[in-house]
Amino acid sequence: MKQGTGKIGRCFLCWMLLLALPLFPAAPGASVKKGSLSIEVMERARVRGKKIFLRDVARITGDETLVKRAEMIPMGFSPRLGKERMITAGKVESLIRARPWVPGDAVITSGRALHVLRPGQEVDQKLLRDIFEKEMKERHGGAEYGISRFRIRGRRPYPVGKLTLTVMDNLPGRNTGNVSLTVSVTVDGKLRGKIGLTGWVDRFERVVCVKKDLPRNTVLKRRDLRLVRLNVSRLPGNILLDKEEAVGKRLTQSVRSGKHLRGSMLGEPPLIKKGARVNIVAMRGRVKVITKGIARRDGVKGKQIEVKNISSKKIVTGRVVDGRTVEVLF
Repeated sequence: MKQGTGKIGRCFLCWMLLLALPLFPAAPGASVKKGSLSIEVMERARVRGKKIFLRDVARITGDETLVKRAEMIPMGFSPRLGKERMITAGKVESLIRARPWVPGDAVITSGRALHVLRPGQEVDQKLLRDIFEKEMKERHGGAEYGISRFRIRGRRPYPVGKLTLTVMDNLPGRNTGNVSLTVSVTVDGKLRGKIGLTGWVDRFERVVCVKKDLPRNTVLKRRDLRLVRLNVSRLPGNILLDKEEAVGKRLTQSVRSGKHLRGSMLGEPPLIKKGARVNIVAMRGRVKVITKGIARRDGVKGKQIEVKNISSKKIVTGRVVDGRTVEVLF
């Protein structure tokens, strides 16, 4: 009798468990009605691409097939980087219901409007200034220089990501006066634009200048010269920085006191002075004829001058060979 009672008890317990199963909640998704669609539009959303899709701005539930299609409904173009765009709730709903496959009983909820932000990042102006200054420091070495009138062109927001700046114009070029650089901007390894940097660069050097007024053809001596600190960015090229480059050279033009010297102002000193007695050497084949003459003007080595033949009184033209010889070719 006890054995039968135990068997009945076990059966009763099984029936109770079966009756209790419907009381437990169904697995997620098990209660989704086929063909249903529910869309909850956010009041604020962020996008990174150039276009806005419904998946970017709404929470979508329902039939899996419809959800996937709804996610790709375009909402229009994104705002510019760093800017925000507002889309009214009515506009959002009309864009959704314009799709013929959207069920008529689809539930769409939203606030009064959707605000879409496209985040971006900008390059700090101080960082760009630092890049320009670093490049100028490398170009000028230990020389004294200064930067003014710094300008930035093409600076704008860029997509969010790892931003890298690279100087493109790092080859030797103009280092003083109005100097320009181009900086490439990459985000996550992709080129996103270029920024132009310009600035006026002053460079200061000790320049060779004359101490007093000097006439043309003066042969310069060390006592005629001094070094003066000048802003070379505002001077023409070919300036002299070492006195030894000028000592012993002849001025090709008159120079006022305090004036800086350039290479183009200097020439070789005359080997022959006007009125000096010289040897006139005439060559014809292997025959060499030497006679005396008088220089009619100063003569620089390798240049031609007129010489008066003392014997014949004729004027001939020859090339200065050294301080005592003028060669005439027949």
